[in-house]
Amino acid sequence: MMGGGAQALVGSQRILPGHRAVMAGVGPLQLKVAAQLTDAGVEVVEVLEASRKSPLSMGNALRAFGHWGKMREGWSTG
Repeated sequence: MMGGGAQALVGSQRILPGHRAVMAGVGPLQLKVAAQLTDAGVEVVEVLEASRKSPLSMGNALRAFGHWGKMREGWSTG
């Protein structure tokens, strides 16, 4: 299941997508989804970053420039 699907299940339907999860993807939004799943009671056993660059690298920072709303959403824990 994609992270957005899991986020929708937990956020709007209050349905857990499972009891254990592995998050895999690119970028900081998967961190937000992992936090939401954890808060809902899912055991997140791993968060895997698929990008060759660190999410905190200069290249990723420059690519994210101007997308402040998405950056806030990805880094928030609530």
